[in-house]
Amino acid sequence: MPLMTGVLPPLQQRDAFELTVSHADFDALVAQLARLHPPCLLFDAPDTLFPGSALHRRFYERLRSALPAYDRQ
Repeated sequence: MPLMTGVLPPLQQRDAFELTVSHADFDALVAQLARLHPPCLLFDAPDTLFPGSALHRRFYERLRSALPAYDRQ
């Protein structure tokens, strides 16, 4: 889409879950989100109808915990 719209996504990762494969990748993602400092981050509710796999849920819970300013707002 960036080629069609001319708008580059703010994150390097298009899919944070799939492209974060190491602890260093995770730390870089957290640092990038902290630098961007968006006004809010949206996470799926843990009790959503389609919660994803256990690994998916655990990853996003870890990400939410790593960004306390956005936790449960």
